[in-house]
Amino acid sequence: MSKRLGILGGTFDPVHKGHVTIAKAFLDSGFIDELWVMPAPDPPHKREQDVTSFDIRQKLLKIAFEGIHHIYISSFEKDLDKPSYTLRTIRALKKQYPDDQFILCLGSDSILHIDSWFHADELIKETIFLVAYRPGFNPEELPERIRNKCHFVEHSPINVSSTELKKKLKAHRPTPMIPKAVSEEINKLSLYQ
Repeated sequence: MSKRLGILGGTFDPVHKGHVTIAKAFLDSGFIDELWVMPAPDPPHKREQDVTSFDIRQKLLKIAFEGIHHIYISSFEKDLDKPSYTLRTIRALKKQYPDDQFILCLGSDSILHIDSWFHADELIKETIFLVAYRPGFNPEELPERIRNKCHFVEHSPINVSSTELKKKLKAHRPTPMIPKAVSEEINKLSLYQ
């Protein structure tokens, strides 16, 4: 039986409560049967930055989402050609799982910039989007060719950024926006020091 599978990609460096909240919003929308959280092994937009190893980011994601049904941490992109372009991922998923439908899950800030992505026109033709609202977002701002491929999800975002969290971790300041079990693992591995 075919499934509607949501794909939530990102660097997740580190994973935080904002990621968990948006993932639950996508799943609770009823529009998808499962959500695959997919860390990018080689994020093309972060080439100039230090990115924590794929295996560690994946391990932290598994800890963050442990016990949440129908959310799976996927290493699918790890074996694809680098860099990790979304279009390549969607095409590879469709080839490997031809009976399932793949839905790209994004925040409204990302969909506003989708035209800057690798082969954006092809990506827009290839998939549909599940978009989580953020305050001040107006779907009418999107070109019609993109808006027609979107389904929108109510969401109460948490104002948090991985970059800011890394700075706090480096300064040994409290980071309540990181799930407790993830924080414990970060401390155990002496990450982001």
